[in-house]
Amino acid sequence: MIVYVQLDSAQTAVIAVFGCAQDPIDYPNQATIDSSDSRYLAFINPASTPAGIHAALATAAQALLDSRTTLDRIMGAVAQGKTTLSTPDVVAWFAWRDALRAIVTGADTTSTAIPARPAYPAGT
Repeated sequence: MIVYVQLDSAQTAVIAVFGCAQDPIDYPNQATIDSSDSRYLAFINPASTPAGIHAALATAAQALLDSRTTLDRIMGAVAQGKTTLSTPDVVAWFAWRDALRAIVTGADTTSTAIPARPAYPAGT
């Protein structure tokens, strides 16, 4: 499929996508490229670029650090008898932490986004 785009001045990156050709005075560096062009794919999925991957890893690493607070609260609630480690919401938190850890360490090479944070467990 052909896509109408505006490229940066070096023609290395797509900076806009159009439904048809535009006035070249208003939109310089126009081109028609195939929808499989890597520049177009990076534009429609910025998470696939090195900068996007770095940002996703940083977000996952911060979420992993932040999860410690909730996991500490969970362990406190378990110690006080307010919940158990086998409660589904508690299990979900440990699974989430494990998924984040896999992304951060590189063990998970297929995820394109960090998983959604589960609801806070009762009693925490």
